[in-house]
Amino acid sequence: MAHTFNKDKYIRPPGSLTEIIAHPNGPSQPSLDVALFYEHRYAFYFWNNWTRKWREQQQLVTAPALVTFDWHQDLAWPTNAQRRQLQDLDLSSNEAVAYYSWTGLSHINDEQIIAAAHLDLVGDIYVLCRQGKNEHDWLDKEYIDYQGRVHWIKKFRTIETLEQHMTLQDLEMVFWDVDLDFFTLDNPYSGSGTAYTYVPDDEITNILDPHRSLMKWMLQRLGGITIAIEPAHCGGLQPAHRLLDKFNDALFHPGLLSRYGNNTFMRAGWKHLQH
Repeated sequence: MAHTFNKDKYIRPPGSLTEIIAHPNGPSQPSLDVALFYEHRYAFYFWNNWTRKWREQQQLVTAPALVTFDWHQDLAWPTNAQRRQLQDLDLSSNEAVAYYSWTGLSHINDEQIIAAAHLDLVGDIYVLCRQGKNEHDWLDKEYIDYQGRVHWIKKFRTIETLEQHMTLQDLEMVFWDVDLDFFTLDNPYSGSGTAYTYVPDDEITNILDPHRSLMKWMLQRLGGITIAIEPAHCGGLQPAHRLLDKFNDALFHPGLLSRYGNNTFMRAGWKHLQH
């Protein structure tokens, strides 16, 4: 049975939520979105939505760089058949892109980044991650998109090496992507057994400190934030939401989506700008 949605502009991937927040670089900059969802592949939908918006507003010359924090690298390349599907996708239709994000991208949530690069929805890609079996896994790579543009893929093992590299880059805009399983250490995929351990709370606060060099650099260029909750990779629903609380508390007051918790309108605000 075919289904037709009304109001295409309101269609989003299943279960995803968004909040519009002020730009952290001041009122002269356009506001931006924070998107939250359980399945990381849904980030593809939001990167398309935002890149189209910024291009239509002539805010972009090149596609935004992607800085992603993730335990996994999530860098699976599309097959030739998937490349053709991507090139046939109607990027102006929220319904089509939401549906493809749900059903066309892998259910193990590792194809969204290169799929977005293939369509030039994101530019160069910078991955802060923990997954890597050997030195080859950490080498830089390049991906050639459907129009022949080169997208560099660089991987970093520590926040310090990412910080050293990024703060030397003069980029136009950045999408910041966070998979909350980045804040796990041991897990079933780490080779250290099946029990989950987590980054200490004070270290999470330090990583996300808006005053550290990397965060200051990103916040100046920010075009949107995607947050994948992914309980299956965080040790369960409760640990995943505890990590979300730590992320939320480190950056925002009122917190994200606070307006849904009471009868007054409370838009999330950047905590570091309130001091």
